[in-house]
Amino acid sequence: MKKILILGTALLVSAVSFSQQPCGTNLVEEQKLAENPALQQVRTDWLNLVNEAQQVEVNGRALYRIPVVFHIMHRYGSENISREQIYDCLRILNEDFARLNSDSSDTRALFKPLASAMDIEFVLANKDPNGFCTDGITRTYCPVTYNANDDVKYAANGGKNAWPTDRYLNIWVVGSIKLDNNTNGTVLGYAYYPYSAGQSYYGIVMHNRYTGSIGTSVSDGRTITHEAGHCFGLAHTFDNGCGNNCNNSGDFVCDTPPTITSTFGCNTMQNTCSNDMNGVGAEFTTDVVDQIENYMSYDDCQNMFTKGQKSRAHSSIATTNLSTMVSGTNATFTGIDGVPVICAPKVDFYAENPVVCVGKTVNIIDYTTDSEPSSYLYTFQSVDTSFSTTIANPLVVFNKAGLYTVTLTASNSGGSGTKVRTDYIRVFEDASVGTHPYIDNMDNQPITSGRWGTAAKGVDGFKGFEEITTVGLTNNSCVYVNNSQAQYKGFKSELYSGAYDLQNMPKPVITFKTAFAKKVNSDKGTLRVLVSTNCGSTWNLMYVANTEALVSAPNNTGTFVPSNDQWIVHSINLSGYQASAPNLRIKFEFTGDGGNNFYLEDVNILAYAGQEENNSKLDIKLFPNPGYSFQLQSERVIDEVNIYTVDGNRVGSFTPNSSTWTMEKGELLASGLYYIQIKCGTLQEVKQWIKY
Repeated sequence: MKKILILGTALLVSAVSFSQQPCGTNLVEEQKLAENPALQQVRTDWLNLVNEAQQVEVNGRALYRIPVVFHIMHRYGSENISREQIYDCLRILNEDFARLNSDSSDTRALFKPLASAMDIEFVLANKDPNGFCTDGITRTYCPVTYNANDDVKYAANGGKNAWPTDRYLNIWVVGSIKLDNNTNGTVLGYAYYPYSAGQSYYGIVMHNRYTGSIGTSVSDGRTITHEAGHCFGLAHTFDNGCGNNCNNSGDFVCDTPPTITSTFGCNTMQNTCSNDMNGVGAEFTTDVVDQIENYMSYDDCQNMFTKGQKSRAHSSIATTNLSTMVSGTNATFTGIDGVPVICAPKVDFYAENPVVCVGKTVNIIDYTTDSEPSSYLYTFQSVDTSFSTTIANPLVVFNKAGLYTVTLTASNSGGSGTKVRTDYIRVFEDASVGTHPYIDNMDNQPITSGRWGTAAKGVDGFKGFEEITTVGLTNNSCVYVNNSQAQYKGFKSELYSGAYDLQNMPKPVITFKTAFAKKVNSDKGTLRVLVSTNCGSTWNLMYVANTEALVSAPNNTGTFVPSNDQWIVHSINLSGYQASAPNLRIKFEFTGDGGNNFYLEDVNILAYAGQEENNSKLDIKLFPNPGYSFQLQSERVIDEVNIYTVDGNRVGSFTPNSSTWTMEKGELLASGLYYIQIKCGTLQEVKQWIKY
C-alpha cells in the first residue's frame, strides 16, 4: 500500500529537509487550540464523554449513513479531478469502513478476531443546503488550491463554501497542501475531530494525488480512510506513546496496541510498547507486536479497524453534533433517504489552450456538475463562421482566424443547462506580425484588433488583460489587469502575442514596461514571460519577476493609476531563437496575490545595441539533463535558485551563495519537466530540466 508515500514535489525553502508528514490532523488541531484556548475545554469534555460512552457500547447498533459533499477546488488543472475519480475514492472509503476491502485476509491471525466493520456508510448528498438537487460534487475555481490549508474553505459563496458541517461531511480536494506549522514534509490529507462538527472548518482536506486510485492519483487511495477515521474520533495509534496502560496510551483504544512513535514500512516483528496487557478493558493478556495493519497508523500494511475503534466512533457520533448528521430528519434534508434524483446539469467547460493558430487543435474539457449529461451541444461562433459538435470533450480544429464565442448546452432526463463563454478562443493567422524591429505601444486596441489574444483563469466576470485608453506612456493607452478587486485574488491573466520572425535579427532583446502597486505590505504579484516556437503547443519559461521586481509605486489602498515616473523597464535576451523562430510567440502571465492593478506597456523586440554583453548575461551550466538530481555551475555566485513546474507552481526555493550547487534530493520530485530559475545579483536565467 502507498498511502504514506511523500509527494514527489516536496521541497522546502533554504535549508531543505525532506521527510514524511502524511497526515496533518495533529498540526491543524494544535493550531486551532493555540488560536482559541477555550477549545481545549471543549476537546476535554468530548474526550471524557466519548471515553465513558465507549464502556457501554452495545453491539448491533444500526448502520449510520453519512451525507457527503466533495468540493473540488481547482485552477482548471489536473487537480480538477473527474467524477469517476471521486466515485472511486468513495468506493475505497466504503469498502474499508465495511471491511469489504480485498486485502482484509492479510490481517494477521492475532488481530483478525478484533477486526470489525464500522457500520458507517458514506453517501453522496442528493440535496444541497437550499434543497436543490445535487450530485454531491461542487467545483470552485480556487487560486489557493496549491499549498492549500483552511483558506480553501472560504474561497467562494460569499467567503464560505462549507455546507453545514453538522449535516454534511465536507471533503475538499486540492492541488497540494501546506500547513503553516508543518516542518516535516508534504501533507497528503488532514481532518478535524468530532468536537468540531458544526464549525465551518470541520471536514477533510485531501490532496488530489491521494484521492481514489485512478485519474491523478499515485496511491491506492486509502488516505481518505485514515482521515475519515479522525472525523469520527479515532486518533493515531502512536499519538500518546506507550503510557502505563492501554487507557492512557496510543489511541486510548485497548484492542489497538500502542506504538511509541509513527512508523513506516511493514515490519511484522515491530513491538515498540510493552503495556498492551495493562489497564481496564485490556484486550491482551501478554505483550504483543504493534498492529501495523491499523488504518490509523502510518504503516504500509493497513487493512483494518478494530471493535474498539468502532465503539469509539459510534460514541463520538452519539456525543457530538454528528448525531444530527446521522438522523432520519437529516437524511431527508440531504436527500439520502430515497432513490437518488437525476438533477439537471450545471454546465461548465474549459479550453486547455484558448489561444491557437489556424489549423491547430483546442482541447475542450467538460466540467459539468450536479449530474452526468446524456447529450452535449457545443457551438463555436465568430463574426463570419459558425459550427458545432455533440462530443462531450471535443478536440476542435479551427481553420479560420478570429475570435470565437463558445456555448455548451448539456441535457439529461432531469433537464438541461447552458454555459456561454464570450470571445473565448482567439485563433491567430500562422504568419509574422511584420518585420523587425517590432514596436508595439499597446495602443490602437491591441486585443480588439487581434494583435494580441487573452485568456483568464478565474470566476466568470474576471477578464484578465484588458485594453485601457486613459492610462499609458504612449498615446495614453496600454493593457492592464483589474487586480484591485479582492475577489480576484490569485487569478491568472494571460496575454499572447502574434508571431515574430527573428531569423535575420542580430542579438534580439525584448523590452517592456510594467507598473504595479500593493495595497498593503503583504500583497504579492508575479509576472512570468514565456516563448513558443510551435504556435503555443509548448512554452519555454524565459523570465520571472516577483513582487520586489514589479512594485513601481508606494502602497495604494485605492485604485492604482501610475504616473509617468512609476514604470519599470524589463528586458529579456532572445539570442539563440533566430534560427529556430521564424514564428516566435510571447506570452505574459500575471498572477496577483492581493495588491492593486497591473499595467503593461511598450512591448518591443529590438536588436541588442550594447557594445559589450558579457556582463549582462549569465553562463550557467546545468547537468545532467535529464537526470534524477542536478548540479549548477557558474562563474558568478548563485544567489537564488527557484524550481517551477510547467504550470507555474514553485516547488522549491534555495539560496546557495556559491558558484557551484547541487540539488541532491531530486528523487523526491515527480518525473517530468521543470524550469530552474537562477539569480546572480540583478541577472537571472531560466533553464529547462527533465526529471527521469
